[in-house]
Amino acid sequence: MIERFLKFIRNKGNNDLSVETIEVNKKVLLEQEIEEIKENSKEDIMLVEKEQNDSQKEILEIQEEKMEYDLPPLELLDIKTNSKQAESKKILVENAQKLQKALYSFNIKSKVENVSIGSTIITYEIRLGEGVSVNKVKKLKDDLALNLGTKIIDIKIIPEKQLVGIETERIDKEIVKFGEIIKTKEFENNISKLAVGLGKDIRGKCKIIDIKKTSHMLISGTTGSGKSMFLHILINSILYKAKPSEVKFLMIDTKVVELSLYNEIPHLLIPVITDKRKALGALAWLCQEMDNRYVILANKGIKNIEEYNEKQDNAEKLPDIILIIDEYADLIEEEQKEIEEYIYPLTQKARNVGIYLIIVTERPSINIVKGRIKANIPTRIAFRLPSQIDSKAVLDTIGAEKLLGNGDMLFKEVGIYEPIRYQCAFISNNELEKVTNYIKAEEKIIYNGDILQKVDNDRLELDIDDDIDPFLMEAIESVVETGQASTSFIQRRFKIGYTRAGRIIDQMEERGIISGYQGSKPREVLMSIDRWNELKSMNY
Repeated sequence: MIERFLKFIRNKGNNDLSVETIEVNKKVLLEQEIEEIKENSKEDIMLVEKEQNDSQKEILEIQEEKMEYDLPPLELLDIKTNSKQAESKKILVENAQKLQKALYSFNIKSKVENVSIGSTIITYEIRLGEGVSVNKVKKLKDDLALNLGTKIIDIKIIPEKQLVGIETERIDKEIVKFGEIIKTKEFENNISKLAVGLGKDIRGKCKIIDIKKTSHMLISGTTGSGKSMFLHILINSILYKAKPSEVKFLMIDTKVVELSLYNEIPHLLIPVITDKRKALGALAWLCQEMDNRYVILANKGIKNIEEYNEKQDNAEKLPDIILIIDEYADLIEEEQKEIEEYIYPLTQKARNVGIYLIIVTERPSINIVKGRIKANIPTRIAFRLPSQIDSKAVLDTIGAEKLLGNGDMLFKEVGIYEPIRYQCAFISNNELEKVTNYIKAEEKIIYNGDILQKVDNDRLELDIDDDIDPFLMEAIESVVETGQASTSFIQRRFKIGYTRAGRIIDQMEERGIISGYQGSKPREVLMSIDRWNELKSMNY
């Protein structure tokens, strides 16, 4: 259009491009164009329509292309098998003979029937003679170690084989590579978007878990024992399974360094949270999201998120949300009561609406992870811990204090009485960078504005230090009129944070308006409307 206009002026022999000249000539050119359109209107309109259709088609194709999200390829990972081999067959046979000879020297009839080679442990499977007590073998642990010339880690029954396993430390430990786990058929064929390639058991068999079944997790271990590596394995397993529209992460990392590399991946709801006060706002949003999802399911007459998503179009499906807290003890250092007010209802009810908690702590003592919270976290993972007391705090049994470190772990899941030993998979920093960079390039991040706003607003709410909340009188009136008294009810009614709503409930309890906490039962409203109106008139 601009070129045509300039050509029109020059054809008239006028090189003056002043404002007045341009305005006059624009009108003349416009009149000429109108006449041309009238003469060739049909042809021009068809041409314009064709151009518009072609343009629209091109835009749709570009948008469709952008919507196609490709999961990261295996080529980003190291999937080569380890060059190291277990001790030679000759050495294993010699050790088995030594072991059998040592048992006979202590009058224990037995036979070594098999040797299982794991990534960090070699297990000699022994069938005991008739009438021989397993406890008698266990008492000889140190003597047998002396005869073998190697450390015996444990002696335990193998129920499915009716054998006794004598576990010894493998000299040339094998690294269980993450790429090796996720290229297995067990992982590839798992349809769950929350499948995790955990690692290998002591016999070298791969272990795949599903967070939908394990639900919330409590993970503990000393520095360098493998906690952070497990988090990377969990996150990257899901990144290899789920699109950003299917699974979202909410990450809290008060240590700042461990999870920062995941900033700007499209699976994040908001940037990784490192500020403890902002964490409160994020947790408040998550509690509200949980309540909102329950309302959605109730309106549809549906019990869980899986059933709901099956009946929805892709655009209306609710993504699973994984909350990861890396160092829980550090997070609750200043605001333990407020944090627990969020964590407790989440552990109670969040699973059914597709929200799962992964809580990591170096200090698993009962004053850090309270009993009522731990009771709602069925899956426990312990890496090496300093004492039997710490092991009992996590697993409800001893054993974690004897682990070897570097990913050696005990895993206790729903329905399994005894924790099982695994070697956690390993992913290098180079592989982590490749995977995250690929995903960041595949789809641009769009953070959730509602959560970002909630984080800031709730931070302001927590600064209120008045003894009596400004909403208290209105809240009492609402509770008395409706007969409902719960933190989530107050939160929805007044559009405030979960912590502030909880304080209003406490203030109503102190004034005898409602009953005290009754577990799963709802609080009772103890005051009648008539009595409330009477107290209002007296400026209660």
